Amino acid sequence: KDPNFSALYFPGQNWYAATSWVYDFGGSIAIKSGGQWKGNLASKKSLAGLTELKKDVLALSRADKTGTEANEWTTFSQGHVAAMIGNGWEVGLITDPKAGNPALAPVISAFPMPSHTKGKAMPSFLGGSDLAVPASASKKSLGIDWIKFYTSTNSERQLATEVGVIPNTKTLLKFNDSKVLLAPFAHAANFSWFVPTAPHWADVENAKVMQNLYVQIFTGRKSVKAAATSASAQITQILNAG
Repeated sequence: KDPNFSALYFPGQNWYAATSWVYDFGGSIAIKSGGQWKGNLASKKSLAGLTELKKDVLALSRADKTGTEANEWTTFSQGHVAAMIGNGWEVGLITDPKAGNPALAPVISAFPMPSHTKGKAMPSFLGGSDLAVPASASKKSLGIDWIKFYTSTNSERQLATEVGVIPNTKTLLKFNDSKVLLAPFAHAANFSWFVPTAPHWADVENAKVMQNLYVQIFTGRKSVKAAATSASAQITQILNAG
């Protein structure tokens, strides 16, 4: 009876979550061949994922079809949402005594999104922060040594066991098994996708090509095929610029 209720809260611009459907059906954002990038969202497999995504979102979500996932935990904590696709740290925001709803703590849980293939998990976007040494640094070797230390197996094991973060290698994911809410995220990390590793990918994000793609699909401004074809053409042009 709640007109604002979402079985799955899914804002229209949440492209990190949305693109998982593309990869689940064997599609991708772009492919590289002969030194050139080509947008791949209009391929047969990508279109199958986008078509299924549209069906799922329109059936399950009452979220703003042009909105972002920013502050999605607020809506969740207010009781209008049964599930959302988020990050492990968002659990703390949902149950925060001041910003969220601590009454949800005993009943909230997590699970990897299921694939359309029975018994498998949907590939999740796996990203994070970048570590770099500035070109202008006067002591580059110290910065390089620090990054080696921070990303080493021993350091990552400590981060996984004591801090509760997902480590940078699959061999250490077992250290998250005992953490009820983190274990599902660690499991999901086994099945992941990432953006094209192209020099101009940041330009694709700055142009909001992916966000516009999904808004067009969810609002019906364009058909799935038309939106995907347009986005693929943009991605091809941007990634091969210069």
